[in-house]
Amino acid sequence: ERYFGELCQIMLAKIRETEYRESAQSRMDAGFDRLDDTGSFKSSEQRLVRFKFIPQMAIGAVPIAEIEFDVFCRHELVPILMALQHLYVTRPQVINEICALIEADITMQPSPKLGCTGLTYWEVLVLSALRLGANLDYDQLSDLATCHQKIRQMMGISHWDQKRYPKSTVHDNLSSLSATTIQNISALIVSEGH
Repeated sequence: ERYFGELCQIMLAKIRETEYRESAQSRMDAGFDRLDDTGSFKSSEQRLVRFKFIPQMAIGAVPIAEIEFDVFCRHELVPILMALQHLYVTRPQVINEICALIEADITMQPSPKLGCTGLTYWEVLVLSALRLGANLDYDQLSDLATCHQKIRQMMGISHWDQKRYPKSTVHDNLSSLSATTIQNISALIVSEGH
């Protein structure tokens, strides 16, 4: 029985290695390993297209309007997530304005590698609201974004999706927002509350 378990682990490792090599070969065949006219390395990161929201809901994803929260919970994340849900459902024009502000900051980055994994503008908004609203550091935020069910639902991630949010990805995307943009977003949200 122990031998069988070890054999299965070895076989699984070989399958993963084969899949990785095939993936690397397909990237090379597609030309992602070539230099461009300026001598810079071409990669898929430079062809990145970002979206405001995840373009199509995955199977098993809960619509943001249908996420249920425990209204008696006193955890600091719940009111933040409920406020984002309220804006998303009842004030789509405000969300569009906020996403436009985020887009302006992210596309102004001098390096195409900043934010290279391409979080949607909605994901950037959710993560930045949690970071500022709950005073989280990037390690805590990375862990919550990867493991917390309600946060993942709020970002449009399916229960079965294994998407991870490494600290470097979260840091690179959120640190590209300027203080002015954060103040403008805050002013938009406050104006909706009055």
